[in-house]
Amino acid sequence: MRKNAFPAVVAVLGALLAGCGSAAESTKTSGEKTSSVVSGGQTSSSAVASPSTATSKAPESKLAVSDFGFTQLTGGQYLSPGVTYAVIVENPGSSIAEGVQLQVSFESASGSVIASDQHVITAILPGTKAAQAGYKHDIKDVATMKVQMMPGRSEALKDKPANFTVDGVASTKNDYGMKTVAMVTSPFTKDLKDVIVTAVYRDGANKIVGGDFTFLNFVPAGGNAAVTVDAINWEGEAPAATEVYATLSALSLLGD
Repeated sequence: MRKNAFPAVVAVLGALLAGCGSAAESTKTSGEKTSSVVSGGQTSSSAVASPSTATSKAPESKLAVSDFGFTQLTGGQYLSPGVTYAVIVENPGSSIAEGVQLQVSFESASGSVIASDQHVITAILPGTKAAQAGYKHDIKDVATMKVQMMPGRSEALKDKPANFTVDGVASTKNDYGMKTVAMVTSPFTKDLKDVIVTAVYRDGANKIVGGDFTFLNFVPAGGNAAVTVDAINWEGEAPAATEVYATLSALSLLGD
């Protein structure tokens, strides 16, 4: 697990993309800024996040924040309080959405900002969903989570639509938190490195209650790779359901 690499990826994304290859080229299955900010809020860790209906004005970049949620954790006897959270973004359009920016804020019951976080989703393939998750340390009394999204660029597909598939998902509670295992399979004709794998946890009412992520070193072309996502701050029992999403990172496109 290489979570420490993620902030650096966000910080230098602009520079990386300038020297990166094409997401369309990387996701082939055969053969060799006008935008709108999408916002939504959730007022408690047990509230259902209302899917956003706002979309980008660009006809090929119809993005929506389809779901998100969080849980305030106490930290127990040895750790500080914090928040585990996850966000799911959907691309129902016909092109690849690239450089999608997310801003997440955590607020008190009075509306004061307690903490914030930010992410960049390198690429969301058409007809698919991508997820971002994380844990914010040393914060408490969070009553509301809000999400803002700003779509980036669009790139036309160079082949038929496809995406990673994920099977064998299982989450178990252990002495250190939560462990999620899965098998990621690639339909693409290139070996893809540094794939971001995100686990999203849901309760018995199908509400998102948190998540975590890791980097998968590589997925072979047309092959599969096992992955483990460790949520070391998780409290309580295993979630009722776990969803796992695999997406390209900026590092995945280097060297194309």
